[in-house]
Amino acid sequence: MEFAERAAKGNGHIIQLHYPFHLPGKTNAQELMFMAGLEQVRRWEGELNPGQDEKARQEMIAERKKAAGILRTLLDQVNGELGAEAATQKLKEAGQKGAGFAKFPAQIDARLKQSPDFRELLQTLLQFGELRFATLGRQQASVEQALNCFATLGAAAIDHGDEYATDMLVRLANYAVTILTALTEKRPESIRPFARQSVQWPLLAEVDPEWPVRAQHLLCKTLELGEDTFHGRLEKSKAYNLEIVARRYARGMVETLETNRNCVKLFALTVKVIRARQQKGDIKLLLKAVPPWVKAATNLGPFSRETANDWLEVGIEMLKQECPNLPKSADWSRITRHWENRGDKPTPGRMWNSIKDALRSPVRTIARQTNKVTQISKPKLGNPIPGTNKV
Repeated sequence: MEFAERAAKGNGHIIQLHYPFHLPGKTNAQELMFMAGLEQVRRWEGELNPGQDEKARQEMIAERKKAAGILRTLLDQVNGELGAEAATQKLKEAGQKGAGFAKFPAQIDARLKQSPDFRELLQTLLQFGELRFATLGRQQASVEQALNCFATLGAAAIDHGDEYATDMLVRLANYAVTILTALTEKRPESIRPFARQSVQWPLLAEVDPEWPVRAQHLLCKTLELGEDTFHGRLEKSKAYNLEIVARRYARGMVETLETNRNCVKLFALTVKVIRARQQKGDIKLLLKAVPPWVKAATNLGPFSRETANDWLEVGIEMLKQECPNLPKSADWSRITRHWENRGDKPTPGRMWNSIKDALRSPVRTIARQTNKVTQISKPKLGNPIPGTNKV
């Protein structure tokens, strides 16, 4: 009753910590509640830690300046504008990062005396490092300006229907995607690592009826979209066929399990934020307990044809808890008819066993026969084009 009273005043919240079963092509109230709750927790985290993002940004800028100062100090020494002792002192003044480099001026001085040709190599390396930090700084400043720009235009367009803001959003989006397309055509090897780790990619639609064919070739062949994600483990010609009921449920089952395998790391942090918010304000929170199948999902190996039966075992338990009325749904009416035609009563046990048997082959079928998912290093950020100050 206390919770109901507070909820009526906007001070009561139900937070669902696990991602519910999601059938491809459909949404449900549980899923929306999960997404809304996650967004609410993010807002609370920002309220509980005011200025945290700005503090982190300032610390990052300060670290970048120190790193650039270290490079400049060493370059001045190599160029003969600073003695070894003076360079060492300046490095010690550049915080912990600079102190770690304080031993190098003496070593550089000794090496230069032994091999004068070494000077040109050091000059090139230090100039390139300094250029990289300067370029990265300009990029980060540009990103902040762009994000502020889109936030301002988005609020004006969505909240107030501002025509100018809407026009500018369309123009800027087209411009950004055009640049991305040009980058894809000129340097596909540099953009591919990002695409392989993504499940969505921006493209410009065209009036030409054949443009979806070209776009599909670009995404699948050139960019290899999603190959280093969970979707890279699926046989797309079968997993994305939503007309076959069993395959649709099989895909929804494995995707839901995979999502919870990834989300489980957020549970502890989310609970910590929720409890802190509840202590601070006059609000009441109810947490929906994380069911046992979520923990079981974290023990599963990567999805494949070899592990499909393990995923099915956990998936059936998930369906029983998330969709207790599933055997009575229209999607599985054929199983009811099967038992009735045999003259047997379609009891819950028989129905669930039949559903499990019906899903056994599809769960294995939607897994890619040859797994193309590879473990690759994350894309490197902030690399300037050699010999220029441009990115």
